[in-house]
Amino acid sequence: MNFFIDPYVFSLNKETITKKQLEEFIENLVDWKKLIDLNWGCVFKPSETFEVLFKYNLFPYIDNIKELVDKYDIDYIQPEEIDKIVNSILNKLPLLEDYCKISDILIDEDNLLALKDRNEDFTHIFKKLATILKIDCIINQKNDAENIIISNDILTPTIKFDALISIVDSSYKIDLPITINIEFSHFTNFNVFCSKIEPAIIWSNAQTDDCIRMAIYINIFQIDPAYNYIYGESKPNFSLHDSFFKSVQALNFQKDEGKINLLNRSICEEILSINMKDTHELREGKSGGSNQISHKGYSAWRRDVDYEYHLHYWKKGKDLVFTDIVPHNNFKITKI
Repeated sequence: MNFFIDPYVFSLNKETITKKQLEEFIENLVDWKKLIDLNWGCVFKPSETFEVLFKYNLFPYIDNIKELVDKYDIDYIQPEEIDKIVNSILNKLPLLEDYCKISDILIDEDNLLALKDRNEDFTHIFKKLATILKIDCIINQKNDAENIIISNDILTPTIKFDALISIVDSSYKIDLPITINIEFSHFTNFNVFCSKIEPAIIWSNAQTDDCIRMAIYINIFQIDPAYNYIYGESKPNFSLHDSFFKSVQALNFQKDEGKINLLNRSICEEILSINMKDTHELREGKSGGSNQISHKGYSAWRRDVDYEYHLHYWKKGKDLVFTDIVPHNNFKITKI
């Protein structure tokens, strides 16, 4: 997954901000910093981020933060820590334009609805961000769903508008002018993202095995928020063996979102001990009296994914190791 931060997220107007808005500002900063530290998705910012924040005196300077924290009696985080987070995000994030290899564009017309409380410059940068992303997806045949925009104060669940583009400053060749239809998901913070994103989108656009793990963590969190493995603060009771990822690829559980949803549901239900009637012992022979397969203190199990596939895994106490997705007539399991 790729995340793109709208500069408006960092704007801090010390003259008008309320205590609730300041607390949301701090919470969102901390949340997105956690996402960056998890290092399973890439995060980018537009090149004009510093410029627009400085131009309108909306950069979250440490002195302004100190003044507001004192004013609203916020004691759960120090101003210096907020300043450290702001600078670590703004100074270290790579640029959207470098990632897309598009330096600039000219939007002649668009039908984006007015954005709440934003001046013309912030609105223009937001339009450019979404439009450059869409052009990159068109040129390089990328999936729109793998791109998530981080923003706030947008009332609709998706960013959706049409734009007529007459100039694209890039080494790519593209026939101009061009009218494009733009639609991307956006979220105000990482917690909302984890609560609302379809886990299959993360899984199907996975660039590493960690993305698949994150899709499972998020699915578990959506079923039962008490099980939060997302930030690594609590250790999951399961692991995914190398053979699991190989079978995911071999049986097309990597891109088919319907199959991904079925498999992810099966994994999460096993972890949360839901629908245990769908689980069966894996035995050494075909007869019901055969011994259950065991290895290194683990016992072998299978769970129905659907009418065509099983999920095979090892279990010892509450510990689980998922090893294989197999057709129904396959009763083999990879040793761990």
